[in-house]
Amino acid sequence: MPIGNSLADDLQLIVPNLHRRYSGVTATNRMVAPRLARLFRAAWLGSDAPEGIARMGVADLLRLWRCGTPLIWHARRNNEMLIGLALRGLGWPFKLIFTSAGQRHHTWITRWLIGQMDAVIATSDISASFLKRQATVVMHGVDTNAYAPRADRAAALYVWPGVAG
Repeated sequence: MPIGNSLADDLQLIVPNLHRRYSGVTATNRMVAPRLARLFRAAWLGSDAPEGIARMGVADLLRLWRCGTPLIWHARRNNEMLIGLALRGLGWPFKLIFTSAGQRHHTWITRWLIGQMDAVIATSDISASFLKRQATVVMHGVDTNAYAPRADRAAALYVWPGVAG
């Protein structure tokens, strides 16, 4: 579903998914984006869009050039941070946010890109400890409606045939 003119006029958040393969970051974005769309007027840019968030294409993105209203560009990967920086340099009114779940030391280019972001979110205290700048920790959490123990836990356990339980 394209964003259409009405959403383009008051869009607040773009969730780019600019990876050619379906990855763990893609899976996480697909879970988080519909929740973000309930909080902000949001659109998904790229492949593998989930239900519950408007889709936007490159033509929609081009129409936002110099729209004047600041938009959040919520990157999760280096290429998304780089594209957000380039677009902002060309006149798109982006506030750049990066979310990091990585629990490793980042390369110099990633550290430089992170340093250019307006804000950084880490998904845990451990992830934040690997960043070389201030980050807000926002845990992803678990959807307890989708992942809850069964009332009858014994019935939920699988016993292999021929194996005594």
